[in-house]
Amino acid sequence: MFVRCEKVENYENRPGALRVETCPISGTVARGSDALEDAKRVRSLIMNQKEESELTMCTDVDRNDKSRICEAGSVKVIGRRQIEMYSRLIHTVDHVEGYLRKEFDALDAFLCHTWAVTVTGAPKTWAIQFVEDNERSPRCWYGGAVGLVGFDGTLNTGLTLRTVRVKNGVAEVRAGATLLYDSDPEAEEQETELKASAMMDAIVQKDLDYSNEKSKLENSSMQCEGFELIGDGKTIVLVDHEDSFVHTLGNYLRQTGAEVKTLRSGPSAFTSMKSMIQS
Repeated sequence: MFVRCEKVENYENRPGALRVETCPISGTVARGSDALEDAKRVRSLIMNQKEESELTMCTDVDRNDKSRICEAGSVKVIGRRQIEMYSRLIHTVDHVEGYLRKEFDALDAFLCHTWAVTVTGAPKTWAIQFVEDNERSPRCWYGGAVGLVGFDGTLNTGLTLRTVRVKNGVAEVRAGATLLYDSDPEAEEQETELKASAMMDAIVQKDLDYSNEKSKLENSSMQCEGFELIGDGKTIVLVDHEDSFVHTLGNYLRQTGAEVKTLRSGPSAFTSMKSMIQS
């Protein structure tokens, strides 16, 4: 059996002797086609109250788990709704820390968080029983953990989420989403498909020609299939009156196939335009 992980959620990170840190992940939106669209998606995610409630629920349960074994007053949220970018989606992530009481060690910290609220829901015991009663197949490896136990007593583990299990020649991909009372079923289903899509593509696509994909990207600035280059064969003259955006405008116009010439405002611009007309 092989397990191939694209992403392991940083779940338990205890770099010091007493410190425990977890990173609850909840809140998801698809990546955009470029950085500008990514920014719009990030803003929509941050402004979405339902997505915020998802992460708040997970972090509240996480804090409760830590309070069982950590020193009084040491459990704190040290990072709130931080953005993490992945190949096809954007997540919001909290960071929660606490300091273990002297009678507990790293394994105690790991066990008191099991199972992670981000894959069970809350109240945790009831949610796990609901999963047991209603899901059609056992989760097995999904939502489990892989990691490192150090000889110095430290522990670093991650949830097996964006993961493919290959057993007896059969690849298995699982994905899930956090449900609240006001969740939209169709949107939640689309989210699970998005989360699984990169893994599915890695399984079903054969001999991916990345050089061809690169060529497509280089030639697709504003050209989608069937797009006509309306500026092809045309020459456009821009006169720069010390405008900060004239070259950006020229870039857009060149993407239509047109030849663009930029002239500095003044007598020389008129001379140049006359010579172009005459030729």
